[in-house]
Amino acid sequence: MNDEKEKDKGRDDCGKNQGEAADIIKELGLLASGSNFKSDVQYINIIGRGGFGKVWKVIEKRTAKLYAMKEMSKAKIIDKKSVTSVKNERDFLSKMNHPFIVNMHYAFQDNNNLYLVMD
Repeated sequence: MNDEKEKDKGRDDCGKNQGEAADIIKELGLLASGSNFKSDVQYINIIGRGGFGKVWKVIEKRTAKLYAMKEMSKAKIIDKKSVTSVKNERDFLSKMNHPFIVNMHYAFQDNNNLYLVMD
């Protein structure tokens, strides 16, 4: 009985192990939560949906620049065993800088989602 309590102790509302989520965050090398970019943008509309979440058209309030902000659910990434794919996407986009390829400007997270902000 105590073993069952110990197993459930580290689980969040989705039933996912919080340790797994922490490992994703550490492995992806994303900015720690506390990034204010979400509050610095105005959400315009959803421009796409995918297996992990949505892509939003946003405008940065301070500079009036338009961005695409990809919002991915940590729980869905874990469920689909796609941590490596998401890490590779982030790494690839962070190294790219070309006028014909989408460039990533920011990567951050909150408790439930990972975010990639791109052209």
